[in-house]
Parts: sequence; C-alpha cells; structure tokens
Amino acid sequence: MPIAPLVKNISDLVMLSAMIAEDVCYRTLGGNPGRCLLGCGTSTKQPGWDGRAWRRDHYSAVLCLAGSATYSQDGASWPVGPGDLFQRHPDQAHSLHIDGGPWRECWIALGTAFWSPLVECGTITPTSSPLAVAQPELWAASVARTTTELRATNESTLPRFLPRLTALVTDALARPRRGSHAELIERACVRMGEDPRLDLPALARAGGLSFERFRKLFRAQVGLSPGDYLIQRRIDLARTLLHDPSLTVSAVAEALGYPDAFSFSTQFSKRVGCSPRHWRSRGVGGKTP
Repeated sequence: MPIAPLVKNISDLVMLSAMIAEDVCYRTLGGNPGRCLLGCGTSTKQPGWDGRAWRRDHYSAVLCLAGSATYSQDGASWPVGPGDLFQRHPDQAHSLHIDGGPWRECWIALGTAFWSPLVECGTITPTSSPLAVAQPELWAASVARTTTELRATNESTLPRFLPRLTALVTDALARPRRGSHAELIERACVRMGEDPRLDLPALARAGGLSFERFRKLFRAQVGLSPGDYLIQRRIDLARTLLHDPSLTVSAVAEALGYPDAFSFSTQFSKRVGCSPRHWRSRGVGGKTP
C-alpha cells in the first residue's frame, strides 16, 4: 500500500487517513482468545457514536487519524484528536464519545498473556493518559500493512506477529524526547551504563542542574529515580560479570563500586531474588569467595 513518506502536520495526517482502507483482523495464537489474542486494523465511526463504560478482555492501543472524541477512564476525561493515542486496558471501564468526524482510527490489540509482561517491565502503564505519537503517519501505515499480512499468514508463521505487534505498541508509547534537558538525561543514562561508580550529584552539577532538579527531570523521562536507575545498571552489569569464572564475588562488588561483598550481595539478592553465588551456580562455575 503506497503511503506518503512524511506527514508534516495534522491536516496531512487527516488526508492520509483517507488513503488507508478500513480493514480489521483478529487472530489467536493458541489458547484462550482473550489471553492469546493478536489483532490490528483501521476503523471508521460516525459523529455521535458513544461507547460508555465498556470493559474488554484484552488490551488495545488506539491512534486517532481523523475526527475528535472524548476518552474517559477511571473518572478522568481527555480530548482526543488526530495524532493522539489512547489505551484500553483489560477489564478496565472506559468510554469514548465521538464529538466530530467522521472518526478514523487504527489500533493494535493484544491478549492479556502478552499485555501483562509489557506492564511488568514498565512499557505499558495502565493509568496513563492519551499521548501524542511522534510519527503517526508511519505508525498508521505499519498497522495497515500488518493487518493485511496478519490475515494472510498461516498458523506456522503466526507467532512472528507477536514481536511485530509488540514492537508497534512500544514504538507508539515512546514519547519523543527533545530539548537540552532531555538530551542531558539521555547522556546521563549512557554515563551510568559506562561507569557504575558515578557520583550522581556531581553528574547533575556537570549538567548545570541541582540534584533535586536533575532527579525530577530524570524520573519524568526515564520513570525511575537516578539512584534506582544506577542500581538497575549495576545489577545488569553484575549479571554479566558473574559469568566470568575468573572474577570472585568480592571482585565484582569492587568493580561495581560497592563498599564490600556483603553490601553487593544484599542488594543483588533483593533485586534478583537470589544471591550472586546462586546466580553464578546456575550458569557457570568459578570462584565465589
């Protein structure tokens, strides 16, 4: 399906929506349809359409291509227009009233077996408000193409569409990050991955920010405090280092900036659910004094 390579403004997105045919496809990747559902499509609704307090057994991410509506969830309401994306979560009451139209939308649907891991890892937040998608025209074209291919695929290749649809959801939920502060936070994340011994207040000062300001900006962009993110990167690196049998647990603790092996082991066990020695014993053998 030929789609214009770029949409420079909302009016262009609305015109693009008319190029995408209405098409819907649901498939089930084995098991219960509500848990193992894969779906996507492009739909049209007329002004005045009203869906109140609906509950569904699956998740969906819905992008408005044209028209306007009011979306409600958990007692809060938001206006939604072209380029905005909202989410419907399993067994959570939600309402959508079409204010102006015709309303055009494209969407991805995932069963709870696929939705739950995305919630657990923080990709999906069940209480999140609608957001503006960075490149809605590209997302809409991808959904339209995927809908056609999902319908045509056979059962043996159907599992390939799970990572494909999951990636589309992840791309849509990735808020665009612009501006000097956003770039500073991105660089800070890179630095923390490179040096787990970093002094966070010093890192904030190097960026011209107080630590409190840095902490607030960091949490807003990453979803974790700088301290929690640094611990996460330390633990990730610890998992890698523990696969080297030439390194003792004490050496790993020192490399990561912990004052001693006990402090490292305590934090590792809290985050991973087992001690560094146990983690290593399940993978490679080696020294563990």
